[in-house]
Amino acid sequence: MAELLRETFEEYGRRAPAADGLADAVAARVRRERARRRRWTVAGAALAAASVVAAVSLVSRVEEPRPTPPATGSLVVEPPAPEGTRWLVWRGLRVALPVAWFETEFDACGEPQSSGVVVNDRPGDQCASAPAKDIDLLWVFGTHRINEPSGRTGYEWMRRGATRTDLTIDGVAAQRIVGRSNYTKTYAEGILVPGREASLVVTTPEPGLAKVILDTVRIDGEVDARGCEVRRTSLHATAPPARPGATERMVPDGVVQASVCRYGGEWAIVSKLLDGTGARGLADAMNALAPSDLGAEGGKDSAIVVTFRYPSGPDVEVYVHVDGPRDVGVTNGAVTAGLDGLESVLKPVAGWRWTYEQERL
Repeated sequence: MAELLRETFEEYGRRAPAADGLADAVAARVRRERARRRRWTVAGAALAAASVVAAVSLVSRVEEPRPTPPATGSLVVEPPAPEGTRWLVWRGLRVALPVAWFETEFDACGEPQSSGVVVNDRPGDQCASAPAKDIDLLWVFGTHRINEPSGRTGYEWMRRGATRTDLTIDGVAAQRIVGRSNYTKTYAEGILVPGREASLVVTTPEPGLAKVILDTVRIDGEVDARGCEVRRTSLHATAPPARPGATERMVPDGVVQASVCRYGGEWAIVSKLLDGTGARGLADAMNALAPSDLGAEGGKDSAIVVTFRYPSGPDVEVYVHVDGPRDVGVTNGAVTAGLDGLESVLKPVAGWRWTYEQERL
């Protein structure tokens, strides 16, 4: 096992030097994984924590090139996540998490029952007292204010007296905050990014694990790793698309890629990158929608914006409005349609109604 872990670590370091140690943490915690829970457990607290911290101490942050807005006719290439993990991308923040964490189990009250991701406040009827104490959670907050009366988190996530340290990640000012969670009663460590009004907080029985996870955090620029503008002031089509055929069809033929970007307010809160097969399937579903004159309206505070890309020539943006006074429809700026028939295709990608499960970020 030692030889296997050493080889895995060496390969891991070559491929993703900014996340060294994550593979060790994954391998160690799998040994104590409990039945019916998708968890990432550190086996042998002293030994595992020591190995994780030792590995992290060898890491010097290697800056990745920031994603830039793709030129017309070019495709987005998402930076690879460390082996065994997947990027969570939110407001232009990226953090590498075990794949199983994207399938968090919740009870009927919205309480997390397995290690994973929880977005914003504890939802639902709040009829359970607290999540299990032996699971590890990444909490995603839509505000950088923690433990302040003006904050929107809804909970005092860390006891007063938590320490804060200024740092810079990818040229962006941030803070590291360390303390204990009043909610989970466990160790809590977070990254706060005031410029994104965002926080990522790990609550865990294992401090070494929180450090390993948060050391993978990256902050993209104006465009995130999946081709979504991190912040948009307009969620409505302002002009007909320039691509030939887009005044007759929602999405002209020839699509090879699509970025699906869900916005809450001005911020990208779900980002997905579809390959040719996925992009064409979504395009076909949109082209099959019944015409409607309501598609150009839409909710004021949210929308799903899909950018369809081609081998050459202008892209096509399609706006899907699902959270308004009424379900109002879909438009590319020239063609408009109703929503009926789109939910089953789009929901697994970007969500539909904003629920506590967050439709699996």
